[in-house]
Amino acid sequence: MKEIKKINGSSLAKILAAVYALLSFLFSLVAALSLGLGAISKGAGGAFLAAFFIYTGLGILTGLAASFLAGFCGWIIGHAVAAIYNFLATRFGGIKVELAEEEIKNN
Repeated sequence: MKEIKKINGSSLAKILAAVYALLSFLFSLVAALSLGLGAISKGAGGAFLAAFFIYTGLGILTGLAASFLAGFCGWIIGHAVAAIYNFLATRFGGIKVELAEEEIKNN
């Protein structure tokens, strides 16, 4: 058994920031497409294609902004979680994991 005694805050923060930003962007793409399709279904006069691109474009821009915000929040949360874990691990002990030692060959 091995014990995780300390988590590097910067390492956890950058991984969480990337995961949060990626998930936020993927969800925002679905939302942007929904906005575009919603504009078409409401019958935006004769400009169906223009409405689709305008609403989809606005959705993508909003999604990009949301992705940056989610990434920043993930970065802050990563640092906070690492600090809390490190504090508690010193008092109660860290997470215990069992690791297998196998040689990994690079192809």
